[in-house]
Amino acid sequence: MDYFYQRDIEGDDPFTEQIEPAVPFVLGVLINNVGQGVAQNLGILSGQPQIVNNEKALLVTFKLLGTSVQNSTVLPTFEALVGDIPANKTRTVVFELVSSLQGTMSNFNITYKYITPLGDQRLSQVDSVVIHELTRLVHVDQDNIPDWLTNDIPDIGTPLPDHLYTSDGTRFTVTPYNFANTTLIPVYSAGTTTVNIPAGKLRSTPGWVYLMFTDPLDTSYVVSTITPSSPSPFRLNVWRTSSTKYISNVAHTTRLLHILDYNTAFNYTLRYVSAGDPTNFTVSGSGLDFVTLTWNPPLNVDPATVRYKLMIKKADDDDLTYLLVQQDITSTSYTVNGLVPILYDFRLFAGTEVGYLSSFVTTSGGPRGIL
Repeated sequence: MDYFYQRDIEGDDPFTEQIEPAVPFVLGVLINNVGQGVAQNLGILSGQPQIVNNEKALLVTFKLLGTSVQNSTVLPTFEALVGDIPANKTRTVVFELVSSLQGTMSNFNITYKYITPLGDQRLSQVDSVVIHELTRLVHVDQDNIPDWLTNDIPDIGTPLPDHLYTSDGTRFTVTPYNFANTTLIPVYSAGTTTVNIPAGKLRSTPGWVYLMFTDPLDTSYVVSTITPSSPSPFRLNVWRTSSTKYISNVAHTTRLLHILDYNTAFNYTLRYVSAGDPTNFTVSGSGLDFVTLTWNPPLNVDPATVRYKLMIKKADDDDLTYLLVQQDITSTSYTVNGLVPILYDFRLFAGTEVGYLSSFVTTSGGPRGIL
């Protein structure tokens, strides 16, 4: 069993007057059945993360937003029913959480018990448990099951990833390159901003590399497309991060652009457009226990490339109670079933493989009879 924990957690900075938004983070588990028989009816009973060393004695809480098994959303709980795992096959479990405060997970420990159906803890079938510092949940093939970019080797200075674990249990070495001091020049033309990244030939043979640059544009722009100079047999992963620290009430923001690719020559053309939210997000229909939500795609982005994430909470609860309904929605409508006759708030995110296009939009509604 391989556990993947995210090092940097984005949330509110308790030492500033500004209230920074909480950004979901993940805790992942990759289970590999290395035996010759089927692991039947496997389940994971995982405890909620606990802080065992809080140097500032700050009040911080974690909230579970969603749980998925093999990229299928299940009931949001730390008890995940994995099911049967055939011999020499794997299963992936992802817990998506949010923290009330920002911070860094500098250490992560796990204790485990294996319990047979008869309750006997002595007959353990768990061969090993390995913990990895997660840089990013990625997708490097077309199965849409999460893969894991990790920092297994401690760094001096900026933490950089060095290994990739795919959903089938394969482990690859990743060569990291820090180009944060390289200036990327944006070129503006007809509403589109183009950035060329001439990273050059970094390898003599094909292999995995991670590239990090200072992002030339702020979050009012999004990456609409990225075109490599040569094709790769794997999916290209691109994402952006932005972190702000306040020193004497002065904001210091670091914006980074990240690329994970498999190739020898690494030259890319990025096209940025103005960011936008979905529009006309509304409850378009309802029944005794369901509502149907519809919306229009964001402007300036090819609708075929947009994926949506939908979340829900009771209208009277605070924002930390939002739960994941579904992610990777490709259409502009979705029906939420199994509701009770109360008022709900819905939150919709729009994004591409590069990341979320902006923040989110909200609407409210409920089953028929209370609208």
